[in-house]
Amino acid sequence: MDKPTESTLPLHTQEEGDNQPDAEKPAAQAEGEAAGPSKNALKKAAKEKAKAEKAAQRAAQQQAAAQASQAEDTAKHLYGKMPNSAEVEDVMNLMKLSDEHYEKEITVIARVDNARVQSAKLAFLMLRQQGKKIQAVIALKEPLSKQMIKWTGQLNVNSIVQVSGVVKKPEIPVHSASLPNMELHITKIYMISEAIPMLPMQVKDAERPPPESTEEGLVDTDGTPIVTLKTRLDNRILDLQTETSQAIMAISSGVAQLFSEYMLKSGSRWIFTSKITGAATEGGSGVFEISYFKRKAYLSQSPQLGKQMCIAGDMMSVFEIGPVFRAEDSNTHRHLTEVRQNLLS
Repeated sequence: MDKPTESTLPLHTQEEGDNQPDAEKPAAQAEGEAAGPSKNALKKAAKEKAKAEKAAQRAAQQQAAAQASQAEDTAKHLYGKMPNSAEVEDVMNLMKLSDEHYEKEITVIARVDNARVQSAKLAFLMLRQQGKKIQAVIALKEPLSKQMIKWTGQLNVNSIVQVSGVVKKPEIPVHSASLPNMELHITKIYMISEAIPMLPMQVKDAERPPPESTEEGLVDTDGTPIVTLKTRLDNRILDLQTETSQAIMAISSGVAQLFSEYMLKSGSRWIFTSKITGAATEGGSGVFEISYFKRKAYLSQSPQLGKQMCIAGDMMSVFEIGPVFRAEDSNTHRHLTEVRQNLLS
């Protein structure tokens, strides 16, 4: 009988080795197939690796570009954060600027009221000092650089900067500035204190009269925010920077100064009486009661008792400039609770 050829062998005999159940496969082979990553996992890992490599390449390119730009910046010592080794400059008050300062370099410390970049070669600043404003200009010329112009034009509003520049007369008066016939052409500018990018309110918006409405979030027809009295009081530091608030404080200071000068020249003595008393100094009016080291005390209603004691002590004539407190519950919009008086005897 002829031997059966390979093609005539039973099918199960040919595939016997290939059709072994998984349980009969070698343990190492089964374990390797279970632990190995899938094709999708391998593709995902390859994509993540390529993405990370591209990100690292972009970061390296950006760093190289920044280093190259910094190397080309001819003015990097003329702007930026205030260096610790900076020489102390003679700082000028804007109110003292006069025609004598034209074409002379000065240094001022002021707040940034507004900043804008006109082009890669030109930027403008509006500087504010005690409510007074002057326009500052920075233009591309040696040794200034485009990087310096860009940095200057992007300063946060209300930041405090030290600026050096040459005082020039603008071709057209700057009517938005308190000093319209003067312009500061920047040569150096350093950051002293940087303001946050988003302020609760802008000083320029607070310079307008407060609205009658107390509703928050209102805007004018041109889209300008309306700053309410509540917002101003909640952000009193910003409100005090307005030209109006600066003027009120200046007038109050001037009145007190003139009064004290007159009294001192007249031979009076300036006294300082206590603003906390152990009992009410006057009858017939309310007092503010306070706790003073676990004892009752009261805000002073008047310095009268102190003045009388000084007169009895042979001081002849005395005066005081200071507050008095009266707890009068009034139904009017003006309350006689804390008032500042010029008091003399």
